[in-house]
Amino acid sequence: MGQLNGQLALLTTENTLQCPGTPNLSAPNPISGQPDADGFVAVNAISDEVKITITGNAHGESKFCWASNEEGNNTQPITNNTLTIKRPTGSNNTVKRVIWSELNGMRSLNPAKVKFIFHTPEKVASIEEFKTKEFANFANPDAGQTEYYQMTGKAIVEEITPEYLYVRDYNDSPMAELIEDEHMHRMLIHNSNGWNALVADPDGGEARPLKKNDVITGFAIHPQHKNGNLLSESTGFARTFKVDKHDAAYSFAPEEIQAAPTDNFLFEEIHRMRLVTLKGVEVKRTTNTGADREEYPYNYTLQIDGTPRMRMDVFRRSGFAEAYAENTGFDLTGVVLLDSDNGTDKTFSFALLSFEGSAKVAMPEVYLDGIADKTLTEQPFVAGTIKMDAVKLTTDGAAINESEDNKVTIHYSIDGLDPLQNLGSRHEYEEGADELKLADHDVEIRAFASYPGMTPSDVVVRRFRKQSNDVQYILNFLNTAREGNAYRFTSSVKAVAKGGDYLFVAGSVGHYLPIYREGGWGNMAVKPGQYLKGFTVGYKVDEYGNRMAVATGYEHTFGNVADDGESVIKATPDEVSSISAANARRLVRISNVRVNAAGGRSGEWTITELSDGQTHPLMAGLLGEVEVTDAEGNPTGETLQDGETYNITGFVMLGELRTVPSDPEDADSEPTVESTVEFWPMSAVRVTRSAPVTAEMTNLAEEPVTDENGDIRATFNGMTEVSLSTTGHNATIYYWLESEETDESKATWYTYQRPFIITGQEKIHAKSQAEGMAESDHTHVILTPATMSGDVEFSVNAEPGMTTVTITAAAGSEIWYSTGTAGCDKRYTAGQKLTFEEETMLYACAKAPGMGRGPVSRMLVMVKEATPDDIETTGNILQFSQEVTEEGFVKVTIEAVTPVAGGTIYYTTEAGKKLPGEGVRYDGPVVMKESGVIIAVMVIGGRPASQTYETNVWVVPVVTGIEDVDADRQESVRAEGNDIVAPAGSEVYDIAGRRVRPTGLASGIYIVRTPDGKAVKVRI
Repeated sequence: MGQLNGQLALLTTENTLQCPGTPNLSAPNPISGQPDADGFVAVNAISDEVKITITGNAHGESKFCWASNEEGNNTQPITNNTLTIKRPTGSNNTVKRVIWSELNGMRSLNPAKVKFIFHTPEKVASIEEFKTKEFANFANPDAGQTEYYQMTGKAIVEEITPEYLYVRDYNDSPMAELIEDEHMHRMLIHNSNGWNALVADPDGGEARPLKKNDVITGFAIHPQHKNGNLLSESTGFARTFKVDKHDAAYSFAPEEIQAAPTDNFLFEEIHRMRLVTLKGVEVKRTTNTGADREEYPYNYTLQIDGTPRMRMDVFRRSGFAEAYAENTGFDLTGVVLLDSDNGTDKTFSFALLSFEGSAKVAMPEVYLDGIADKTLTEQPFVAGTIKMDAVKLTTDGAAINESEDNKVTIHYSIDGLDPLQNLGSRHEYEEGADELKLADHDVEIRAFASYPGMTPSDVVVRRFRKQSNDVQYILNFLNTAREGNAYRFTSSVKAVAKGGDYLFVAGSVGHYLPIYREGGWGNMAVKPGQYLKGFTVGYKVDEYGNRMAVATGYEHTFGNVADDGESVIKATPDEVSSISAANARRLVRISNVRVNAAGGRSGEWTITELSDGQTHPLMAGLLGEVEVTDAEGNPTGETLQDGETYNITGFVMLGELRTVPSDPEDADSEPTVESTVEFWPMSAVRVTRSAPVTAEMTNLAEEPVTDENGDIRATFNGMTEVSLSTTGHNATIYYWLESEETDESKATWYTYQRPFIITGQEKIHAKSQAEGMAESDHTHVILTPATMSGDVEFSVNAEPGMTTVTITAAAGSEIWYSTGTAGCDKRYTAGQKLTFEEETMLYACAKAPGMGRGPVSRMLVMVKEATPDDIETTGNILQFSQEVTEEGFVKVTIEAVTPVAGGTIYYTTEAGKKLPGEGVRYDGPVVMKESGVIIAVMVIGGRPASQTYETNVWVVPVVTGIEDVDADRQESVRAEGNDIVAPAGSEVYDIAGRRVRPTGLASGIYIVRTPDGKAVKVRI
């Protein structure tokens, strides 16, 4: 979001510029602290100049500038990221600088503001020299007149507490000499801000706080003595401490003094500022009634000669009050200080640094209520309660026997400070009373356990990390999550599937998320259908590239929640027929897949998509047992069966990696690695597969064959018409052509409606789908145009009224022809003469052995019209012959007595029609089913070339002996031998219609017409 033309607008990231941030300053230690009312951080300086190093923040700033005031008047550039501040002349000892970062032509909105306060120190080379200069010439050693010193020599840090350093002179002599030298001088350095400020690491590492065994130099000494005890008040001067090196080999053990009362031990001047350990000392405790009683509720005195007081106000060491026990000896380590000196007697005190009792208490347990592993240092939380348990053992495993008055007590802090060292931060834990509820921020608990007379335990540190990466939707999580971080879901998700190590959940906007838990979800109460909210997860990408949440370590954050008014989440699977990496982490129902009990990463199952033949691993069992149901969703009790077809619901996940060419069209292109996909099933519906598609093609050069892949291969001549069919009831046929698209995922499946023409090389993919059934297996037809044979040649002989054509082709070739249309469906016999009496279009083609038909040649056959002079009518005689068929019909043949070239016969069965115009061209015998007449004439060149001939045709029932005569009739017709007996006046005719005598007849069929007009057929 930003301002655009004065209005609040959403700006695209590519069109926005990153604003520079506040620069970081070091001199040489990082400059930080509480700013004053004007926003300036104060830096005390004792050198004549301070060199500041400026660095940018995460935005990558590399240019900086400065001015003396925030208005930026007379801004000066900073070169080499370094700015030198020199001590001012005159009475003013303060220098202010305002420093900006520059990036993309813009300055940082929040510059760094710092003021340097220069003090004039007196330089000393050692603590011994400081002590000499500070005290030697003054009667009152507490009234030193020099305000500041600067250590040019070296000192080593022997002890460090939250507010104090205990240091001694250091040189490069062997450590043994240093340890034995009783004249090495020591001092205390106090910093009310604590010693957590960062200093430059001498070895070039990251800046860090001071630590024990650091050798320091260059630091400011601001004397604040009392009773001659060497003390520097260095509050505000922490940045002047420079670490020269870290001497890990340096070892200094406090002087051990057996100080039991029987030894009559007494502190003397030689002990002042010395670090000593008093062994076996009893301590007496009384109630403090002074003004500081709230901070220090007790007064302590050591039970040695002089009964010196034990001070708690120097190192502020806490924990002794909790360990105190009467008549119990402690080993006490601390610094001896002079309390008073009246010139005759000196009174000493003992500043306690540490102590040990009879044994050491074991550390308490601090943990998030409900967590399994109570030893985790880092414990993430969403909400909950911190619990603490006392172990009630010593560190060597001995049991602590509590009594009514003495119990193991737990003390803790929640501000990050050591509860042993910081009395004001310490709280006493009471089980059942302290409800340490975790809120919306990180919490660090530091705790120790104590028991009277024993050394308190070490401080246990437990960090309870609030999951600051709150996400609302699954997509937010997937877009922003990084490994190593934790994320809390603030909106509801719905558990969809659970099995093995995985739980799949659905979000409110249609996204899905797998949640991995090492060791599985079997003992978790989460169930599919439940809503989850407020749970915490990590993030990882598995070896196959699947992005997922991780519940391991966050199990206690999972729980079922009731619907809180948010919209109901519906986990509806996507309907697909094929899967790819684009479906990763999606819930899908893939239709028509064949299950194969072999292969796959699971080593058990694969599925084959019937739509395109792709095979994927089927990870059966990863999400529990696959439930097989019928189409209505009723469980069948079956398991997945090898070779059967199912509609399967489950999740698509990325699978094993494979190496493929970067260019699918170029097998030699640079190889690249891609993920395969695998299917994690939840349920399956068994379906019956539709019947396959069969294909028929016309104009084939050879019979189709089926190759080893099951593909049908055929060659065709010129073009072929393809017809698709299936035996499936009410099935729809679909197909696509590889000439349009070779990638099935991009191909268009056409609904088959009618045959289609193929003219070139083609591969046809076809399938059928019947209602309520799975898709059929795919039918693949590969069509290849045949090599064409040569051309044909026509020879023509034209005569009046008739044209004769012969056709020739290359030797051994077949010739096919047709008239009127280009089908070429009639086989031509070599030498055959084709005669034409009228204008006709003739088509012909050749087919050589092993080759396809050649191109179709055509010619228009013209017929010359015959003139009257061309027609000879005399001698052109027609004759009829009749034959009775088995059905009792009469087949009549018409032919010329003498064949006539170019002559064509036309006939009619209707008297009165004119020939040839109203007649029918005679092409073969005419079958008469009823009695009648046939009239015929010969035609040449469209004109009659003979007289008109006719014959009667009798079609009567067949009788053997006498048929169709009533038994009662006195007039009867019968056959006796070769004679026919009939009533007087009857007439007998042969089958040709000639009247014959009724006696001595040859075998055959005769017609008897009786006087009453009845016609009877008689077989002799």
